[in-house]
Amino acid sequence: MQFSGGFCSDNLSNQAGNVMGSGAGATLAGGEMELTAANLQGTWTVDNGTALNLNTGASKFFTGATLTNNGTVAWNLGNVFLNGSAVSNTGLWEARSDNSINNYISASTFNNSGTFRKSGGSGTTVINTGFSNTATGTLNVQTGTIQLNQDFSNPGTVDVASGARFTVTGTSFANTGTLKGSGTIDPAAVLANSGIVQPGGGGTGQLTIDGAYLGTGSSLLDIQFGGLNDYDVLDILGNATWAGMLKVSSLGGYLPQVDDVFTVALFSGAGTGAFVLDASSMPRVTFQTLYDTHAIRLQVLSVSAVPVPPAVWLFGSGLLWLVGVARRKQPGGRSGK
Repeated sequence: MQFSGGFCSDNLSNQAGNVMGSGAGATLAGGEMELTAANLQGTWTVDNGTALNLNTGASKFFTGATLTNNGTVAWNLGNVFLNGSAVSNTGLWEARSDNSINNYISASTFNNSGTFRKSGGSGTTVINTGFSNTATGTLNVQTGTIQLNQDFSNPGTVDVASGARFTVTGTSFANTGTLKGSGTIDPAAVLANSGIVQPGGGGTGQLTIDGAYLGTGSSLLDIQFGGLNDYDVLDILGNATWAGMLKVSSLGGYLPQVDDVFTVALFSGAGTGAFVLDASSMPRVTFQTLYDTHAIRLQVLSVSAVPVPPAVWLFGSGLLWLVGVARRKQPGGRSGK
């Protein structure tokens, strides 16, 4: 079956054979299209507001194909085999089960500058092809595990929910973007961080690194306090080399008290190095950083009083002056006349 130019579909189902985007290519401009066991070929674009549904447990083949997804690819079932193909995702590619994307015969690439999300399946979604996550890309693990069988350099965002896992099996994992969430990130060996690590990622939580951590001078550990027993924690299951900045901030106006202690980082191996503390968003609080054998703690040394705003001070001073003037102008009592 051949397609060329823009077309609309009311869930057209391609169940077998070759599905070719011929000429300058085919564009799904409206509605939805289904692939079950078909072989996608040629040049394809999924427009914003449309959906390509990968259904049934049969394998899907992309042979010499270029697929640009600006809408949604709902990857419901079935393994995907890329043969000399290139996938560019600027929209949403949603893995709703535990399947794999694989190279088949010729090497292929998957470039994510949108959102690649695992939203279904408690097992593992495996990526066995060249996967890149650009500066605008988000790799979001909501459930189960996403496993990349390659080295990984991340300038984008990796967001791992509580109970979920992101695994890299290659020999290197370098982050220059943002790692966040309350799940587990497994770098296989060492996570080299020159970017941002944000436990919780919007709320408080504990982010676990199942391996060693190597921070650089440009790295940032972003910790938020929501209460004495409600704050972010980074847990390293290995050695930790600390460098860069430790930034702390308050959620919902929370103000700690003197002698409160927050264990913001844990590490099971050896710990070396130190952070530069940035508490500028909590100007009333003075912290002391404590480097213990397997933890980093922040202790509150002082909490300053709320300063009186200049306008309030001037208003109060003016009222006192007016009261004084009024008292001086009151007529005194007369006597002897």
